[in-house]
This record gives sequence, structure tokens and C-alpha cells, in this order.
Amino acid sequence: MRFQFTGLDARQVEVVDRRFGRFVVPDEDTRRDIECQCWRGVPEVVPLALLANRNDEYQPRVEYSADALVVRGYNFTASLDLAVSQAHAHLCTAGQNQLPETDVFDNYLRLAAAYVALARGGLLLHSAGVVIDGRAWLALGRSSAGKSTFARAALAAGLPILSDDINIVLPAAGGGFAAGPVPLTGDLRDQCPQDPHASYPVGGLLWLHQGAAPAVSPMADGERVARVLACALAVNADPYRVEAALGVIDDLLGQLPMRVLSFRRDEGFEALIPLIEEIV
Repeated sequence: MRFQFTGLDARQVEVVDRRFGRFVVPDEDTRRDIECQCWRGVPEVVPLALLANRNDEYQPRVEYSADALVVRGYNFTASLDLAVSQAHAHLCTAGQNQLPETDVFDNYLRLAAAYVALARGGLLLHSAGVVIDGRAWLALGRSSAGKSTFARAALAAGLPILSDDINIVLPAAGGGFAAGPVPLTGDLRDQCPQDPHASYPVGGLLWLHQGAAPAVSPMADGERVARVLACALAVNADPYRVEAALGVIDDLLGQLPMRVLSFRRDEGFEALIPLIEEIV
């Protein structure tokens, strides 16, 4: 994916480069999925009380339409025009220092990436990504299900991780799906692969469950669809595109296995590896 952000001042560029440096491509790379113009202005004021989800966590409001999105957050407003093949976007913040902040730039980047992934037949999934024997395994789960714990355990066992928070899954050229490093990580940003172009075939999906002992168990078809849809960022709440998301999920689950993986937070990852490998 290629995103171009224009209108940034020198300090904003420095902040973005520091956080996403290895993912920044040269200006002469003319491929663009989204062109986003940024500026300082006077966005519509939205009270913080209206920007909280059911868990009382900050969450920007998104207004959906057939060909565009409008996002309103605390001291910023953004749009994403999806009516053309190369999407155009705008991002307006009230203060110069606010644009590079995580709550603005990261949230907007996630939203844009989710729609580019969907357009390509993939998904942006709330998950932890672990590489085992050259294959990526994505561990999905409810909030506090243990995705970060799962990723840390994999690192302790000497395994690479893609991200402990968000992963992009896209159709692979030779069939199946592939995943690779993304800048949209959680607490383990510095532990992710340094090669931004690395790509791994996806071995399967795991639904995390905290249990008394390591185990793998099957999932009903409807449950698998519901779980993946719940973890498909942004597009799962878009009434104009949820049908397309379900189509991608149907394709994804038609090609990849998905199982419940029970594990204990205090147990090493070594006990999970043979269970995961048997799923293939």
C-alpha cells in the first residue's frame, strides 16, 4: 500500500518519519493508493463524551455514505473519498502538534488501510501475528483475550511477530492469503520485523481463549464468520460495505483453517507450537 500525505510541516514530517521511518517510501515512487491533504484549520468541535465506545474508550465518529466517509474526532475532522480508484482524502486538525499524534494520525491511517485492504480483497484485522516455520498465524480475540501476551510469549520462544495489535491480510499472487509487517502495532513496535517488504503465507486463524491447558478445538461455520467480522476494523460497521467484507471473509475461511486456541497466560509458547502446526 502507498499513502501520500501532503501539507505537513518540517516538524510533523520528522515525527512521522521517526515513528514510521522504515515504511516511508521515496518520493519518486509514484504509486498511490490514497492521497491525503493535511492542514491546520477549525474542525467541528465534538465533545469527548460523544467520542467513547461501549467500553468508555476514545473512538472517533464515522459517518458512512455510498462513496465517502467523514470522520470526526477530538479536534480533528477527516474525509475519505472512495468514489474513484485512487482515493482522495483530507485531514484537518485544530493544532499543529495534533496531527502527528497517535489518536489522530494512527487512527486515520488504520481507517484508510482498512478500506484499501477491502478494495484489494483483504482485511485489516485486530489480531496478533506470529510467524512459525515461515507461515503467519493470526490470533484474534476479544479485548483482553491475551493477544499481546500471545505475541510476547512467541518472542520469548524466539519466534518473529508481525504485530501485536493489527495485521493486514491480502490475497497472495499464487493463491491463498499473505500477511506482512505493518506500522500499526501496539506495545511491541520495536520487536517487529525490520524489513517492511517481508511477506508470509497465512497458515490460519486462531481464536484465543484462556483455558486451564493448551488445546485446539473446532469452530462452527457461523461462529467463525462472526468472530472474523467482529475483528475486521472499520469496514464491519460500514452498512455500505459490510456485504463486501462478508464476501472476503467467506473467501478467507474457504481457504484457511480457523480454530479455537486455548492457552494459559503463564505458560510458554513452546507448548502451543505443535498444536498450531497440526492445524495445517
